[in-house]
Amino acid sequence: SESDVFTPEHRVASDVTALTYTDTGLARATYHYLVTAVAADGTESAPQAAPVRISLQAP
Repeated sequence: SESDVFTPEHRVASDVTALTYTDTGLARATYHYLVTAVAADGTESAPQAAPVRISLQAP
């Protein structure tokens, strides 16, 4: 189910400090990403209300 997809073990990146991130080696499909922010003291925010949907389809 979609609810168990967004779990810590499915995390694709952490400690990202750049304003952009490239997820390489992906197959043509639709991907959903949740983004959180981490404060200097290590406190992690809740993810945004809706996942970011990115579709990689044939050109």
